[in-house]
Amino acid sequence: MKRILLFPIILVATLASFFCNGHAQDVSITTSLDRGEIAIGEQALVTLKIRTEDLENTLLIVPPDSAIHHAEPLSFTVTDTVKIDNKVKEITAEMVITSFDSTMVVIPAFGVRVKGKEVFADPLYLKVTLPKVDVNNPEKYYPIKQTWKLPYSFKEIFLIGLPWLIGIALLIGGIFLVRYLIRQHRQRLLLKPQEALLKNPITPLEKLKARLSSLSETEEPLLFYTELDHTMREYLSETTIPKALEMSTKQLLKLLAEHKALLQRFDYAKFARSYFSTEQKSIDKQEVIRIADEIYKTQNTSDAVKP
Repeated sequence: MKRILLFPIILVATLASFFCNGHAQDVSITTSLDRGEIAIGEQALVTLKIRTEDLENTLLIVPPDSAIHHAEPLSFTVTDTVKIDNKVKEITAEMVITSFDSTMVVIPAFGVRVKGKEVFADPLYLKVTLPKVDVNNPEKYYPIKQTWKLPYSFKEIFLIGLPWLIGIALLIGGIFLVRYLIRQHRQRLLLKPQEALLKNPITPLEKLKARLSSLSETEEPLLFYTELDHTMREYLSETTIPKALEMSTKQLLKLLAEHKALLQRFDYAKFARSYFSTEQKSIDKQEVIRIADEIYKTQNTSDAVKP
């Protein structure tokens, strides 16, 4: 009786083991080296292939750098993902390592984890050897090679010079912008007095007094009397004698005979370079203002008499 029951028990155990092993194959990992031996400083490539049915929940277990004795990882990249069938996908990753010590390097096992389940590959072994050196013929040692001086392409030269070109362009643009702003500011300053005159026009008499108030008696006689003469003629041209600026002194004397001495001093200062004292300049300036006042009063009186 016991032998009859033994077969079904063995069958059930075998099927359970089969299904368990089949379920365990839903994730796997394998690793390989592209070479088994390198010289110091050379590089070796570790290739990892992971197959999984649940890519989103698959985590790679990478041994820490401290576990890889006598070797240094240089890079780690995922290079490809391939769909094996409707469920299984294969991921390929590569890690580049090197070593600067002649020894046997042991690369610990990489693993994967899926929902708490962990599977590990076999560890890898890499032999690192010293370069072959002929110590019996030291004259064969070669010095360190100099760096190669490769010619720059046009694109490289352009990219190198581009920041300088942009900087120079910005500098030139800034200079022109500043000059433009200064010019605009000066134009606004020049327009302000003109705008003020348009808003509040002044009479010829006010303009004459304003110009003469800024004329200093300490100026040289030539400059002083030239300005005094021009200011008076400008006033006469705007009030009583339209062509006063174009007339000679003799022509002007016919109209202003009572002011002969003043007009003659104008000519003496301008053409004969005669010297006049500060007191005389002040008297002549007041005389011009007095003449302008008389003309202004005469004009206002005549305007008031007109019906």
